[in-house]
Amino acid sequence: MMGQEFRGWRGVRAPLPWGVGVVVVLVMLGGVAWGQFGELPPARGQTAADDKAAEEAKKAYDANLAKHKGNADVCVLPGLVADRKSKQVRIWGKATGVGHGDPVEFFVIPPDSGKEYEAMVVGFVKPSDVHRALEFIGMKGGRAVNFAANQFWPKGERVLMTVEWEQAGKAGLQRVRAEELVIDARTGKALAKTGLVFTGSFWIKPEEEGGKQRYAADVVDPRAIAANFNCRPAVMDVPRQAIQGEVYGSQKLNPAYRFAAGQGVQIVLEPEYKDARVRVVDLSLRAEIGARGVEFVLKDAAGRKVNQGPTLVHVLAACNTLIEGGRDPFVAVSVDERMTVEQVRELYKLLMAVEGEEGIRIEGPADGELFCRAFFPREDWRERKNRLGRPWELHLEGGKDGTLILPADEIDDNRGMGDLTFKVKSGEEVAKVLTEKSDRFSMSVCVFVPGKMRYGEMMGFLRAGMKTHKTVYMF
Repeated sequence: MMGQEFRGWRGVRAPLPWGVGVVVVLVMLGGVAWGQFGELPPARGQTAADDKAAEEAKKAYDANLAKHKGNADVCVLPGLVADRKSKQVRIWGKATGVGHGDPVEFFVIPPDSGKEYEAMVVGFVKPSDVHRALEFIGMKGGRAVNFAANQFWPKGERVLMTVEWEQAGKAGLQRVRAEELVIDARTGKALAKTGLVFTGSFWIKPEEEGGKQRYAADVVDPRAIAANFNCRPAVMDVPRQAIQGEVYGSQKLNPAYRFAAGQGVQIVLEPEYKDARVRVVDLSLRAEIGARGVEFVLKDAAGRKVNQGPTLVHVLAACNTLIEGGRDPFVAVSVDERMTVEQVRELYKLLMAVEGEEGIRIEGPADGELFCRAFFPREDWRERKNRLGRPWELHLEGGKDGTLILPADEIDDNRGMGDLTFKVKSGEEVAKVLTEKSDRFSMSVCVFVPGKMRYGEMMGFLRAGMKTHKTVYMF
């Protein structure tokens, strides 16, 4: 699994988040049609009639329909009830009985997920209904990770998840935050009680279903409601970068708590902030050449300036104030094309140093711009033998000329011609050569450029070619 890679960043390779060889990028579609789904699917390998906890959930559903009939502040759906006034969603489910030594990858899955062997709880609900319930109590779905779009952070408001059950040997109902039920075997400690991110899943139109719009978490494996790794189709995600291959096997059920396999549990979901506050704040950072060197302006989504001074120190201070106030700054960066390549690299180096779960989150670049990580490829990729595939090389020494090289392959030495070398004088010429001479092994570009070259001059050679060759490595 860890050996598989995809080229998602404009300028970096990353391990696949799931154990598959091909990533299909599915585009979120607008328009939510909640009434289009059928009955709650049965659990794989059993029927609802065979499951006592499922029967209890069905009885609760019938009782809640009668109890809250005509109440516009309460939404009753199979397996859940949502209360707009208390801002609470309650889900009926069962414990899977996963062992304390077994990996736990999901907090909650629906009955048809097939992932009971690595999940804590099965909720007798459809993922799309959980999304609907969270919106009913006033929350809005955010944005899941999307590596192909350079979106590496789950984005959205936080949900506090509490699990309720009766534990043998302990008096009274147990009420425990979901994070406390999972320990990180690498530290021996429970996960921090950070809440989960309501990213929301995305919408698809499967051809095999006649193009009918479907909520991805309902139909796309792993059919997850809440995962503890960055699972793009899930309704809820953890608020950090947690690629599946990097955390797999390290998160396990906390031995301080016990569930009997199949016993009924209830899951309570509540917004982190029940007032008008929001956690996500969108910011734009602009770096400009000014009278005193590089100066910075940080603005919010309304265009209001946020930083109190022109230096990066002022910018980071403003971000820190937001973070201390319980906000998550998502920062989109743009740079003055008069800056040198080295100046841009140093800026990104500093920003990436303060990027993190308790820092800023760098957003993907605008079209035709490089992502920050493009400037920090593996150093050993300077040597061709260490690269994956057969990336192009673009050598720029300043001025109006560049050299584009397709290294010879190991099979037929480019039909006996060795390295294919092309002199290029413009971005249009670069794009033309890349389009006409590339194969599936040469869809990325390694750029060798002097640090003192202007960023805009360099991008003049790159932008047109990035329409087809989005993966760029800067050396």
